[in-house]
Formats: sequence, structure tokens, C-alpha cells
Amino acid sequence: MKNHSQTSPQKKSLSVKFHEYDSLSFFSVLSEDVKRYKGWKNALIYYGFWIVLLYRLSHCLHKNHLDYLAIIIQFVTKIITGCDISRKAVIGPKLSIFHPQSIFVGPYVKMGQSCTIGPNCFIGSSKSAADPDDYPVIDDKVFISSGAQILGCITIGEKTHIGPNAVVMKDVPANSIVAPPTSRIFSKEKFHDFSQNQ
Repeated sequence: MKNHSQTSPQKKSLSVKFHEYDSLSFFSVLSEDVKRYKGWKNALIYYGFWIVLLYRLSHCLHKNHLDYLAIIIQFVTKIITGCDISRKAVIGPKLSIFHPQSIFVGPYVKMGQSCTIGPNCFIGSSKSAADPDDYPVIDDKVFISSGAQILGCITIGEKTHIGPNAVVMKDVPANSIVAPPTSRIFSKEKFHDFSQNQ
């Protein structure tokens, strides 16, 4: 049974946002990605940026009905880097990938702008890989730590931090921290207050 806890206005707002992200041109979205790496000079020496670049290229080709070329780029990227970011995934600008290794992002994943993905992460379906509705929707400025798994028809709110090795299979509200090993969810405000009292 799918999770439908999010209200219709929220879903509509996210849908409009992702449509806007997906309508950006290859060069405009790439120039925004470069800003996360403090300019072209730094970006070109970061391994993670090249994976972002190849994903952007494959996604652009896919959108322009050149899927055979897009598949080749995605496949070659996977063989060389071990990272498999689907050409069909919609990911907003300013994407940052650090220590890229064994990263999987499924074909119907939607991810907002200014997100960060660490190594050994799995973002995809929980039941049926062929079901477009069985994939996560991740809002803006989400930090996904190494080893995290985000699975199924769930929504991750903006400015959320997914902790290392967390397994997330239910909705997470905005401004949250998901803490392993039991993947507890609590607000950043409460976490800050607790830390100050220690």
C-alpha cells in the first residue's frame, strides 16, 4: 500500500517545481551545478562533478528523444565509475556528489536543487522497479549521507539530513534529521535544543 500522507496542494507544488527544474537547458543547469564546486576551475578536478556532468548529458539526450545515446552514456558511466544515475531521473540544479562510489538513483526519482549525495547510497523503488509511483520524491537542500537507502513512494522534506546507513521508507517532514540505526526522525530545532542542554 502506497504512502499518501502528503496533501494534494503540496504534491501539486512539488510537481510544478520539478517541471520547472526539468525544463532548464543543459548549459543553464550545468552552470548552476558548477557553483556548488566554487567555479569551473575547482569543478573540473572533482571526480564527483564529472559524474554530475555525465548524468546531465544523458538526461538531456533522453529528453530530446535520443535515448540510445543516453543509454550508452549511462552504461559507460556505470562501468567506469560504479555510479548508476538514471537518465530518466529528474534532479534539480546545484547537485553535489562527494566521494562517488556505488551510487544508485532510480529512473523515476525526483530530487530538488542543492542536494548532496554521499557514497554507497541507494535511492529507488521498494517493491516494483517498473512502477513510476514507487520512487522517492526528495525536496530541495537534502543531504544524503554515505550508505543511506531511500526507498519507495515517500517524500523527503526540504533541508533534511539523512544520516549514514539510514534506511528510510516513510515520509520525512522538512527540516528533519534521520538518525540511524533505527532511522528515528526528529526536528532540527529539537536536536539543537537538546545539544545545547548537554
